[in-house]
Amino acid sequence: MRRAGDLFLELVAEPDRLSVYARDQRGRPVLLADMRAEALLWTDQGTRALTLRRASEQQLVAPAQLPDTGDFRVIISLTPPASERRQVLFGPFSLAASK
Repeated sequence: MRRAGDLFLELVAEPDRLSVYARDQRGRPVLLADMRAEALLWTDQGTRALTLRRASEQQLVAPAQLPDTGDFRVIISLTPPASERRQVLFGPFSLAASK
């Protein structure tokens, strides 16, 4: 979990997708449906831009083939309506270490 302005973002990285959740300063879930969201996946093979799409009111998801060797990082960008963009860096991660 990382702080992004007045939000706390959680990134869940699975081998085939990224999921993002947000909470406010009191720990309450934040509705993400109206936010524009993007992810930048940064691996040893280069970078890839991913569009996060609404999976539910409180979850954004992007399909991604995450590397099973080496480290990777993810930059999440969220832009709420009528507000400034927030960016957060997550990582480094390694899926190989979790096997």
